[in-house]
Amino acid sequence: IDINGAVDISGDTTIAGDVIMADGKGIDFSADASPAAGMTAEILDDYEEGTWTAALTPSTSGTITINTSMNTGYYTKIGRIVHAIGFFQISAINSPVGTLQISLPFTCANESENGGDCAAFISMNGLVSNNVSDVWGYVGTNAAIMTVYMADATSIVGDAAEQCDTGTDMRINVTYMV
Repeated sequence: IDINGAVDISGDTTIAGDVIMADGKGIDFSADASPAAGMTAEILDDYEEGTWTAALTPSTSGTITINTSMNTGYYTKIGRIVHAIGFFQISAINSPVGTLQISLPFTCANESENGGDCAAFISMNGLVSNNVSDVWGYVGTNAAIMTVYMADATSIVGDAAEQCDTGTDMRINVTYMV
C-alpha cells in the first residue's frame, strides 16, 4: 500500500467482508480499450434495492384505493437504470375517470430524448370490460408515474381508469432511466 492508499495486486483477490467506498466513489471501468462514441461515464457509483408504496390514481376525477396488504412494489436501481416490479390489488373505487396512473419509486430522467423510453409489462385481471386485449405503460419525462393504456380489438381504450373495479389486480414490470 502506498501513501495515497493505492493497492497494486497482480492476480485474483478474495475479501471476506464488504468493500465500502466513500460517497461519490465506485467501480472504475476506465480500462475499457474501446469505449463507445458518446460515452460519458465509466464509474458505477450507485446501487440500491428497496420497496415503495404504490398509488393508483385516475387523471381526471374519482379515486382508486389499493389494498394495503398488496401495495408494496420492489425495485433495483443500478446507476441511472431503475427496474421496478409489483403486484397490486384494488380494494375500492369511487367513480374513476381518465387515464390510469401508477406511482413509481423514482422520477424519470428530465431529458426529452429519454422521457417515455421505458420497457413496461403490465397484466391486469378483473377489469370492467372483458374486451381489453392489450395493456402497456408509458413513463413521461420528469415524472414519477407510469400512465397505463389499454386497447381492445379495434382501438385504444382512452379512459383506462374507468376499466378498474374492486378486486382488479395489476402486475407491473418496468425499466426506465432516471
